[in-house]
Amino acid sequence: MKPFEGVYAMVGEDFEYSLECVRVIQEKNIPLVAIGGESSGRIVRELGLLTNYPKLICTNEIAPWNDTDFLVGTKNPLLLGISCGLSSIVPKVFLQDRFCINTHPSALPFNRGSHQSFLGNNGVNIRRRLYSYNDSQNRCRRDNYSRNFSN
Repeated sequence: MKPFEGVYAMVGEDFEYSLECVRVIQEKNIPLVAIGGESSGRIVRELGLLTNYPKLICTNEIAPWNDTDFLVGTKNPLLLGISCGLSSIVPKVFLQDRFCINTHPSALPFNRGSHQSFLGNNGVNIRRRLYSYNDSQNRCRRDNYSRNFSN
């Protein structure tokens, strides 16, 4: 299986959480191909993403898959999609030929149990819990197999 060449981010209305997710992508020098969602414009300005990623596809659509440029630019099996607290449900037709992981704020393991979201403080230490990959091996896990990032 070939390694992932980059990521695209779908961000929600929670600016602080979405900002931290995209900041981690930027800090790890993972190529960001596209960003879309409710807080994408503000995140692009805050992090200066167009300086680091001059070909970045950006849309402020609440449902970024409705934007033609985003739809075409993310249709690559070597890209990993990261949903960062997106409030919309991503349609199955969009996910059919794309890899995507969903992330959301959580205070686990500090507040375990049936009401962890209610008891949680929404996104503490997000940098340590954002990715489901092992940083020491730079591997991204999906189901029963893994794909490496190329950088």
